[in-house]
Amino acid sequence: MVNVKHGEIIDYAMPMLKMEKLLRNLHDLCLDGKYSDAGKLCPDLIAEVRVLSASLALMQAKKETK
Repeated sequence: MVNVKHGEIIDYAMPMLKMEKLLRNLHDLCLDGKYSDAGKLCPDLIAEVRVLSASLALMQAKKETK
């Protein structure tokens, strides 16, 4: 059971925007052949995906409690 406080704002947009920016940066680095630098951004992208996943799970739990 997920405990979500009443009135708490859960944001999915911010991690998605961060992911979009990271993906653009990764793509540009790959186009420039800077694969090592691109690889260094992958952990940041993974972290944002995890934040998004958790946010969506909380939003679903909040929806189910209404």
